[in-house]
Amino acid sequence: NLVAIKFNLTEGTVQFCMTGAFSFLIYDRDTDTFEFILGDDKALGTKEFIEYKNRDYCLKSGDILVPYTNILTNNYSLVRMMEVIKENKDLSARDIGDVLEKDIMNMVGTDYKDYKYAFQVIRIQ
Repeated sequence: NLVAIKFNLTEGTVQFCMTGAFSFLIYDRDTDTFEFILGDDKALGTKEFIEYKNRDYCLKSGDILVPYTNILTNNYSLVRMMEVIKENKDLSARDIGDVLEKDIMNMVGTDYKDYKYAFQVIRIQ
């Protein structure tokens, strides 16, 4: 899996390129809505003809960007992830991540230690 994120703080834009089992969740604070960008689940280097697309988005102060591995939503609800983010939107990115991780642990239960996932919470200032 590979994700590259490039921020342009002057213009307030973000560009990202992803491959493998990564997806993105973008929370728009102004409209209180989410945009979901699904990854293609194609592993890097498995096929020569796979296209890796750059995606450009304009983000504003207060918006939240969450890249995550798709395995996360195999056992944890995407709807629940959105609820946790929305309920904690005023917290720092680190604190949102901590709340989200605790919620994941509660949902997954004792299998949490063997559960392979990754996510990051990025809050635009």
